[in-house]
Amino acid sequence: MLVCSAGMIVVLAYLFGSQYFVSGALIDLMTYLWGRRNPTARMQVLFFTIRTPYLPWVLSWISLLMGGNVQDHLLGLVVGHTYFFFEDVYPLMSTSQGFRLFRTPRILKMVLNDPD
Repeated sequence: MLVCSAGMIVVLAYLFGSQYFVSGALIDLMTYLWGRRNPTARMQVLFFTIRTPYLPWVLSWISLLMGGNVQDHLLGLVVGHTYFFFEDVYPLMSTSQGFRLFRTPRILKMVLNDPD
C-alpha cells in the first residue's frame, strides 16, 4: 500500500510541480484510508467531535485557515480516494469479477513469508 501510494504521490507531485516534500500528502492518505475503513469511529478535533471519514477534510480546512498550503493535503486525499476505490470498492462490484488493481506481488509475499 505505502509503496504504491507513495509512487502515485511522487508522480502527481512531479506533474503538478512546486512540491518537494510529500510527507504531508502521505499522512493525509493514511488518515483518509483509516477514516474510510473505520466509518463509525469518532474523533475530537479542537472543540468538535467528528466522524473519521471527515477527519482529513477537517485537517485540510484547519491548515487552510492557518495559512498553510492545501495542495499537499488535496494530493493525499486524491491518491487516498483512488487507492480506496480500487482496493475496497471496485473488487465488490459485479463488473470487476473480483479484480484487484493494487494486489501485492507474489515475489514480495514469498520474500516476506506471507501465507495469504
